Amino acid sequence: MPLKNHIARISNFMFSPQIAALAAVMVTVVILGCLSLNFGGSDAVHDDHVLAQEGSVNVPPNTQLEVFYPVPFGSTPNLIIDDCNGDCLLAEQKENHFRIFNKNPSKSHAVEWKAKGMRIITVTPDRPPAIETPVDVSASPPVKSPPGPGDTQANVKVGQPK
Repeated sequence: MPLKNHIARISNFMFSPQIAALAAVMVTVVILGCLSLNFGGSDAVHDDHVLAQEGSVNVPPNTQLEVFYPVPFGSTPNLIIDDCNGDCLLAEQKENHFRIFNKNPSKSHAVEWKAKGMRIITVTPDRPPAIETPVDVSASPPVKSPPGPGDTQANVKVGQPK
């Protein structure tokens, strides 16, 4: 009998309302922690290297249109366009532009787009340190004497060839 009493006490404790409430709280904490839910507003970290741009363009019927971003990206950005009822297709995407094609033969579409990607990062190289060479200011510069009558350079004439 003592073993049955011991098992009965353990099962009563394990299935008590207090333990059930504690288990429910722990499961809720784990789920919220895994989902990383934020309460009380958005405290998103803004990255200076991420560039977000958006715009809209009217695409005529049966036309491919090239749209340039106001500021080019460092690499091909993540581009989101509205679906235009399935009539507009993304034909090409680059760092500085994208091409969109309206396959509808009779209806133009106003397309809204959003692009997000890496900003062009310009790196300015550090200038090498200036090399200073000491100059002796006490010494006078060499003086060249004017050509004399016996100098060969004095007999040279400058002019048009004959």
